Amino acid sequence: MPVIVYQSLNSNSSSSHDISASNIQYYTRMAQKHSMQQGSENWALVYPTSHTLAPHIALQGPAQLMSTSTSSDYTTKGQIDDAEFQRMTYEKMRQMQQAQFREFGVNCDLMVIGELDSSNSGWNKLSEHAGTLVGATSSSKTCQCFSVHSNHSGVGIIAQGTSWVAVRCIDVIALFVHVPNDFAGNATKVQEYYHEIQGIVSNAKGGGLIDLLMGDTNQKSAGFTPTALTNAIGIQFTDAYGGKEIQMADSFGRTSGGTNAKGTAKYDVAVYNTKTVKEVKAVYLSQFTPIGGSVAAVTDHMAICAQVSK
Repeated sequence: MPVIVYQSLNSNSSSSHDISASNIQYYTRMAQKHSMQQGSENWALVYPTSHTLAPHIALQGPAQLMSTSTSSDYTTKGQIDDAEFQRMTYEKMRQMQQAQFREFGVNCDLMVIGELDSSNSGWNKLSEHAGTLVGATSSSKTCQCFSVHSNHSGVGIIAQGTSWVAVRCIDVIALFVHVPNDFAGNATKVQEYYHEIQGIVSNAKGGGLIDLLMGDTNQKSAGFTPTALTNAIGIQFTDAYGGKEIQMADSFGRTSGGTNAKGTAKYDVAVYNTKTVKEVKAVYLSQFTPIGGSVAAVTDHMAICAQVSK
């Protein structure tokens, strides 16, 4: 039962693909402001990590309960330098692996990071924190890139295109997307988008039917993506996390109505093929990472962790 973690950063359309393209962008600052407005209580579960050990090694010890940083540095453009944002991102990768281990009791088999090209020299040490770099898609815009990390020999990229990448993770074919905003709300165009991708994946070496879709769909309403996939492929797809309220696994006493900066829309989803997959256990993780004695947003997107049973 492979465990897959997907995290999207908040990156701009820069063609440079460097750290600055993702460093505390507008919606990340919005996520920080929204969390600050929710109160000063401790809510974030911060797990023990060690940067001298491989990131997938589970560390014993209780989580620390922390509050959101009140520093204006995380809500003001240009106050966090690239080196600090890089450190925050590295720690986020490790926090996610510790969190998912506590949920599923096994190591992560695949981590995919959206809106990031970790083949860029600025990110050349990300593999020390997210797992070996299997490959990165290199679209013209940073916000359309994906980075695929894994220490498992059964992981490989099947096919890729602008705003998507298909990956085989052991016996699971997973599609990761960042659906373009210009047609994300158009049901016909979204169905055509998924239909075309399925055709490419079916004809690619090692390809086949899509088992699982994860990513930023920019869907305008809950249920939009499963319906679009069902109509596009002709097989029933369903959301792995069907609840209206999202309980983040790395939080205590805090829920959200969505996965975006203000918790108002469920853009980031895990949707699976009911014909090829028996069950998907899915949990969400917050947009935050520790920065000493508190936490700060490193992205505007919640992460999704999924354990897939075929």
